[in-house]
Amino acid sequence: MNLFKNLVKTGKDHVGIDIGSNSVKAVELFQEKESFRIKNIGYAKFKKPNSGESAIEAIKESSAMAKIAQGRDVNIAVAGSSVIVRFIELPRMNEDELRNAIIFEAEKYIPFSVNEVIVDHQLLIPHLGDNKMLVLLIAAKKDIINERLELVNQAGLSANILDVASLANINAFLTTAKRNKSEIAAIINIGAKATDISIICEEVLYFTRSIQVGGDDLTKSLMESPSLSYKDAEDLKINPKDKTAEVTEKTKAVLRTIVDEIRLSFSYYENQSGRNIEKVYLSGGAAKSNNICQIMKENLDIEAVLWDPTAFMIPDPSADNQLVNSLKYQMGTAIGLALR
Repeated sequence: MNLFKNLVKTGKDHVGIDIGSNSVKAVELFQEKESFRIKNIGYAKFKKPNSGESAIEAIKESSAMAKIAQGRDVNIAVAGSSVIVRFIELPRMNEDELRNAIIFEAEKYIPFSVNEVIVDHQLLIPHLGDNKMLVLLIAAKKDIINERLELVNQAGLSANILDVASLANINAFLTTAKRNKSEIAAIINIGAKATDISIICEEVLYFTRSIQVGGDDLTKSLMESPSLSYKDAEDLKINPKDKTAEVTEKTKAVLRTIVDEIRLSFSYYENQSGRNIEKVYLSGGAAKSNNICQIMKENLDIEAVLWDPTAFMIPDPSADNQLVNSLKYQMGTAIGLALR
């Protein structure tokens, strides 16, 4: 896995394609000095869930919408329970020694045989106390990687860099979010099937985990009674109008699960570091859900705001501004991939 190796080079176009659980988002970025332009953007939903054919069709449709030519190199990501991310402390060593040692260290931290996975790493902090260093260990099962590569190839594209979805989202945050860089920030990305919880301090990622609860669970809770279609429940979730109280009541169990997992993650980090989370940044499709920031603030007792990774980017005239605006909270992973 070619992880973390390169960011965008000035004057170059780079494409990120976020293949989610029920949709595909594609974006092409262009960098000039310190600013980024959204050159093109594309989006397509799966016609059938959990269908490889639907995924290929959505990749083709979104890349065509983004004017991405067949055969083009693109950056993609993997996610889910077959992807393991761990933070480990190791004795201080040089990069060559670390590269040789990491595969043996991986055996201690991953629930799979090392023969089943591809392992990569990133040195986060070279100098900790007691002559140690902090290393990010990433392992992904070969079958999930091969499956993702095959989807892209079948769609007529070529995979250039393979990343982890949650780490691509953090890459976008570190590059685009306008904030106090010394603050301890939590980035909560509520996707369709999962919620990624990440914590950074002084531009270093210290914690990340994924829970398998997301926006689809909120939508399904609204479909139970009275019976609504998925689309109608999605619309109600985002814009409840005069049914705010009803939506809040029906989704509170799912939201409680998400909030409880976030609270547990925060407690773990704060107990380990002795420092408190100062601000929460929310993104993902469910970030547009009714009153989500207020719910997070009230339950976590921490300031919570929506994070828009496109806020400080200038769309080209060729880009669909309306689509950019409708997808802005969901574009973190795709933009993070295009920034590689």
